[in-house]
Amino acid sequence: MDTGTYPAESVKNFCKNLVVMHVNRDGGKESATLVKDFKVNAYPTLLMIKPNGEVLQRVEGGLEKPEHFLGKWVNEFWNKYADAANAKPQDAKAMAENLCPLLAWYPDTEMGKRAADALKQASQNPDFRTIYDGLAKKGERENLWAKADAQMKLGKKKEATETYRKLATDFPDDKEGKDAAAILKKMGVKLDAPPAK
Repeated sequence: MDTGTYPAESVKNFCKNLVVMHVNRDGGKESATLVKDFKVNAYPTLLMIKPNGEVLQRVEGGLEKPEHFLGKWVNEFWNKYADAANAKPQDAKAMAENLCPLLAWYPDTEMGKRAADALKQASQNPDFRTIYDGLAKKGERENLWAKADAQMKLGKKKEATETYRKLATDFPDDKEGKDAAAILKKMGVKLDAPPAK
């Protein structure tokens, strides 16, 4: 994989918005902890981990060709979406649960582009739209929370303040928004008053 898959331009493009980390199973205590925490039993094991630590996808075994590598990450989501969309009646929940990751995590792939077109059509189903919007907002909240946490840990207080501000402003009634507002208050940052309804 190091010589055939990872150097390919298509794979580099796929990974450009990801934090890629190669962990050697014999890499010491930290590696052993990661192997245990993520239940790695086969090598190679590739994990796509969301910022909140949840495993989005697991691929065990080698993917020696770039097209196999790229296809493995996205095809499962697309196939499950297509099955749910073609079911009679449509399974709006499964449609949303499988289209959302394609658009959030793999937008630059061929399937991600197809998912963008599919979203327009699927949005005609009001049940789908409600579920999809909820999943998309949840993902945005989780990502902003993880980003703010990382910024604080890296000592980027100004950037973290802006990220917490976005959370508190855009999601004032959700746990992450309330927690962000509390953190900002402790930091002595005042939030603008919400607009009158």
